[in-house]
Amino acid sequence: MTIKTDPALATVRTSDIKQEDNLSFETQKQEIILRAQQEGYHIVEFIEEPSQSAYKKRTLQRKGMQKLLSKALDNSLNIKAIFFYDESRVSRQFEDFKLEIYNTIIDAKPYFKFFSTSSPGEWNPSDIASIINFVNASQESVKKSQRAKSAQITKLNREERPGADAPFGYNLDGTGNLVVVNEHARIVILIFFLTSWGHSQNKISELLNEHKILSPRGKKWTGKTIEYILNNDSYLGHLPWNINESRNSSRKKQRGEYDLILNKHKPIVNPLLWHLAHQTIEIHKKNGGNNDTPFVFRNLLYCSNCQTQLHTKDYSTKLKEYRYYICKGCSCKVTVQEVHEELFKQLGQSISMKANSIKDQVQKTFKKREELILNHLQHLKAKLTNSNFNLEKLQQSPDLVKNPEWDFIISTAISRLKRDIHNTNRFAELVKLLIEDKSLEATFSRLARINQSNLCDAELRTLALVYFKEVKIDFEEKKFKFVKYKLSPFAGLEEYLDQIG
Repeated sequence: MTIKTDPALATVRTSDIKQEDNLSFETQKQEIILRAQQEGYHIVEFIEEPSQSAYKKRTLQRKGMQKLLSKALDNSLNIKAIFFYDESRVSRQFEDFKLEIYNTIIDAKPYFKFFSTSSPGEWNPSDIASIINFVNASQESVKKSQRAKSAQITKLNREERPGADAPFGYNLDGTGNLVVVNEHARIVILIFFLTSWGHSQNKISELLNEHKILSPRGKKWTGKTIEYILNNDSYLGHLPWNINESRNSSRKKQRGEYDLILNKHKPIVNPLLWHLAHQTIEIHKKNGGNNDTPFVFRNLLYCSNCQTQLHTKDYSTKLKEYRYYICKGCSCKVTVQEVHEELFKQLGQSISMKANSIKDQVQKTFKKREELILNHLQHLKAKLTNSNFNLEKLQQSPDLVKNPEWDFIISTAISRLKRDIHNTNRFAELVKLLIEDKSLEATFSRLARINQSNLCDAELRTLALVYFKEVKIDFEEKKFKFVKYKLSPFAGLEEYLDQIG
């Protein structure tokens, strides 16, 4: 005769840290099945949570627990109970399992029961034994976290790399230091180079996949993977540390807010290429983000008669392209081909004329501006020192402050100052490189010889945004009456100097 039993769910989880009591799924399942039979239940589904931290993530931040709650509340399944191995398998944060899972289910289904294989009878989170078990699990996680953090800090104090995977382009040697893998390093450099010419992260990933180049994980590339590489300071030879906003968040801090050990290993990307790549990203963001537009002078063209910005219009068919820049005020238009041919021709001539003297001009200009940047840097550092002093002083005497949000206000100001200091250091580094660079003449000579027909829309758009500030067109005389150029390809630096000057 078969004894009828009620349906129940079970949750099993292994720790994300290797340890002696890190029981396998099968071990936990066998214990739970036996206990369920004793209590008059049969397990209809085991919900597994492999290698997920129950300390860093609250219960409902974990997919397994979300699934457990959803199925327990589903009336069509008629689930009557939940079984688990012990408290450490459901949570290491003490109260979250009770508040988010237990209370939610009991409020909806008062007859529902919970069982732990580590304690007799029905499990109750308010029992002193359950509370002690949760506290012990939480304390154990804290101890492990502290031990891991202490070990990492010890390594950082010795300027050694803490335990982590090597970034793509590097391998770890026997001492834990990063060494360049040339085959992969060339791909990293290509990513930065293509970015500096205006190719989007998705386009770069498509190109790499098209040529069957595997990603760091041996799979297809994605735009997110390209973005991660572009923002990894390791490629400059630095060791980033304390990157995440908090222990419970995977969100990365902004550049300048996290710590860096400078010049720790051999760089793959030189600072100049890094700067140009990130400058290009910012320029395209500010100008609409459509890198591949055929209207490469969009937002740069004005009518010299009515002073209004020109619009764009595409009348193209499958057989022929009909694209125009249009002045709506004067009802005038000019073809894209006319504009692009003439302006890039003028740009090439201008660069060619300056190529021989550009090195002296640029370096002389930046020597003057280096002093401006360094003075601004000292000003920011002084403000940061003062803000830190105020924060410490107010922390010691919080009763003297009337604004309840004073600590948030000062902390926000300190974070902003740190970002500004990081940004200023970056431009100071760039200016120093430009002053010492011996290849500027060759660089400008190559630019002067660029053939427009060999460049794609994204590359032409990048050139237009970098070198042109404003172009006015006289439709009556059909002339480009006023062309305003930028000093050099370092548009981001020029904008920054304008801000602090």
